[in-house]
Amino acid sequence: MAVVAVKPPVLSIGPLAWIRKNLFSTWYNVGLTLLAIWLLYALLKPAIQWGATEARWGVIEANLTLFMVGQYPRSQIGRVWLTVFVLAGLIGLSWGVWKNAARGFALIALSAGAAFTLIALLYRWDVWTQWLIAEAILLIFYFIGLYLPRGALMAGLAWFLYFPFIFLVIAGSKYIAALPPVPSNLWGGLLLTLLLTVVGNFGALPLGILLALGRRSRLPVIRYFSIGYIELVRGVPLITILY
Repeated sequence: MAVVAVKPPVLSIGPLAWIRKNLFSTWYNVGLTLLAIWLLYALLKPAIQWGATEARWGVIEANLTLFMVGQYPRSQIGRVWLTVFVLAGLIGLSWGVWKNAARGFALIALSAGAAFTLIALLYRWDVWTQWLIAEAILLIFYFIGLYLPRGALMAGLAWFLYFPFIFLVIAGSKYIAALPPVPSNLWGGLLLTLLLTVVGNFGALPLGILLALGRRSRLPVIRYFSIGYIELVRGVPLITILY
């Protein structure tokens, strides 16, 4: 029996091939694509016109520091930048140690830093050098992470210690002359948002695991306490909305 050689299928790789396959493969896909393009145009056109001709961006420029750190003492802003620099180093170290696993996070951080630097240059803010320093630290620690022995252990320990380090630097201590105390009522803006996010995410995960295990416990006290706590926290947002 003769063996017939079959040519391998022709593969179309590239953005145009992807667009043709996913957006214009059938007549109804063409219609849906055109409808989506029209809706985007109808929604984005007035928004772009407003942003380019009517919006007053000077308010944001004048109050940028307030948006970032709230009423945090301006003489102590360097402490906030210190936490940013250490964070950049940790991201770069994690990228070098875990490579692909942390690459997306590192690229997002680099892109955000580049965007902030560009915006600062365009608006002549005096913080563009700090963002450049943060990006340089990220890249330096990336190369350190590539050759660091027992890098995974070191990076994990560094992340674990970073969170108490943040609060020590931001809040200060009466026992450290270089870090005078700053009361929490002066924290605000993006700084406070990020701190609450960190505390909420890293505090909720272990607490949620313990409560999930507790509601399956054979001890009635632990089980009913866990169930009551879960249902109370779950129901509070609904009660606040209704009443």
